[in-house]
Amino acid sequence: MPIHSSRPGKPPPNKTRNQQNRDNASKNLCFGPLSVLTVVALATGARAQTTPGYFQTTFQSESQFIVETVVSDLGEQIYFAAKGRLPESKDFSVAATERSDSPPDAPIYNLQINLDREHNRLKLEVPPLVLD
Repeated sequence: MPIHSSRPGKPPPNKTRNQQNRDNASKNLCFGPLSVLTVVALATGARAQTTPGYFQTTFQSESQFIVETVVSDLGEQIYFAAKGRLPESKDFSVAATERSDSPPDAPIYNLQINLDREHNRLKLEVPPLVLD
């Protein structure tokens, strides 16, 4: 049984230099992303969540998000048309709440809109859109 040298740079007895280079390259390709993921995981930490809920958002459904976004955009545009400037972000808000008695396939939303300090607590109901 022949004894093979284990010196660095010398290929193992059953592998050519090209095969050894490919093996090393594939090991490096796997090691790189794995080490990056490990560093990111450690940097962000596996902290326990102290507040309930996965996302901390004001909306509970995609429909509510869409209603709030569209009404916010329209409110800012109307305010700009009337006043020549955008409303102050600290005063401007739109909150949509789905009525509990609305049908699941046609939700009805109650809106509360605050444009500025003088025009706040504006209330509006958004009826369902019915297409025939």
